[in-house]
Amino acid sequence: MQLIKLKFCLILFLQFAEGNPEAKIYWSSVTYTSNPTYVSDFSVIIFNDTDGDTKSNMTVTQLEDMEKFIITIVLKQSSKKGMKDFDRELLRINADTCKLSQGSFKNYIVRNLFREFIEVSNLRFSCPQLKGTFYLRKFLLPGSIPYMDKFLRNTVNGYFEFTLLIRAKPFKKKLTDGVCVKAYGIYTFE
Repeated sequence: MQLIKLKFCLILFLQFAEGNPEAKIYWSSVTYTSNPTYVSDFSVIIFNDTDGDTKSNMTVTQLEDMEKFIITIVLKQSSKKGMKDFDRELLRINADTCKLSQGSFKNYIVRNLFREFIEVSNLRFSCPQLKGTFYLRKFLLPGSIPYMDKFLRNTVNGYFEFTLLIRAKPFKKKLTDGVCVKAYGIYTFE
């Protein structure tokens, strides 16, 4: 009997570790805000490319040199079926861009997003980050996110909100909000 329970637990654990290969993310919209003291000409769009993938473009002009940035990634899901009140926080990660650009930040999710981000952008999050105009072109918004699937495995189909908050640390000033991007989508099981 113990062996059967152990095998069952092992099967459940392996299924959890695999995520939901049959799950699909449909990105529906994006909103964004910025701090006009430090950022101008900020825009973000998501679009369906000719290859069928959902992608994002972003442009931003940074008005002042920054000592560093702090990036916060938050994943929230609606806990009530059919409702868009994102009251269930599934994930929150804070990352210091100095550690990230030096390769010393250890979080798997952030490192992979950063790696993909720098391939299609001229923003490197170096320390210091000198002012200038930066872009992100055709950044792929995944149709499934294997490492996110682990967090969403036991949830029902529903709406979710993915937030990217970048706080700026100007020289000799306090940390302040820089830009915030919220992407909305629906997580479904095929």
